[in-house]
Amino acid sequence: MNAFDQIFKFKKRKQTRTTKKGKSNSKKRAGAKRCKELPSIRTRTSPNKLFEAVSILMRWQRNVVRRMGLGKILNLKVSDINASLAYFVIDRLDTEKMEINLGDRQIKVDKEGIRRIMGVPYEGIRVVRDAEGCADAEKLVETWKNRFVKVPISCKNIINKIRENFYADEEMFKMDFAMLFIATMIASTKNGHAMYRMFGWFCLSKEFKEHDWCQLIMDTIRVCKSDWDRSDRDSFLRGPLIVLVLLYLDSTTCPRFGISFWTKDMMSMRKDLEIRNGGLDLVMLESCTLMTKSTNN
Repeated sequence: MNAFDQIFKFKKRKQTRTTKKGKSNSKKRAGAKRCKELPSIRTRTSPNKLFEAVSILMRWQRNVVRRMGLGKILNLKVSDINASLAYFVIDRLDTEKMEINLGDRQIKVDKEGIRRIMGVPYEGIRVVRDAEGCADAEKLVETWKNRFVKVPISCKNIINKIRENFYADEEMFKMDFAMLFIATMIASTKNGHAMYRMFGWFCLSKEFKEHDWCQLIMDTIRVCKSDWDRSDRDSFLRGPLIVLVLLYLDSTTCPRFGISFWTKDMMSMRKDLEIRNGGLDLVMLESCTLMTKSTNN
């Protein structure tokens, strides 16, 4: 057993006897086969651009991010998502009960779990999607948009502004980082562009740390599957996919590691480990307290 296997201790499952050729009729083989055939998911909210931006931030910019209440994001290690593992998590997500269904166990999707994973502000002013802005908020958004040559504004365009570091004050950098954070970790347009209409709530407070980012993520999760077709390989998910995948990984791992541990390679290793132990839909994990027994059993 290697060091990674030792971190994730799986309960032993009953196996049927194998033949001399090593063949088995156990559910483990069936589960592993299904996992290998698991489709991949396509998403507009990939963390790769945020990961790139975090890696180039200057010291003063990192200090501003901390004052915004988003300091834990500076520890982001995930440059991309394992697409088949992400498909499994989204396919098992029940947006009405707000839980990831693992058969006889469920992972609760709530603000406490999101705060533990992301470290973003948990209380305060509610951020409303597509909020109608006041004159001051609209003026601020227009000032922000006018700094770019083309509209709509892509994540790449925002990263270029951060890299240029031509900021007269902190306000435009805060807008750049917040827009990038939302577009990569929470929600984006159908083409993956920044959702600047969301900044109507700036009327209430221009301090990012005074807003309830966990609730915004929760609200987005509730609707993230509404325009996603699981049977269509060309259908894109535009919700907080990385948050849900990290919640699944962290809730089925002891000790919990959070955003500062998981990388794309670690996700792939974890998925392969689950397959070796019965499959994503069959594996029995030694879990943390977030995992709860189904009330139906």
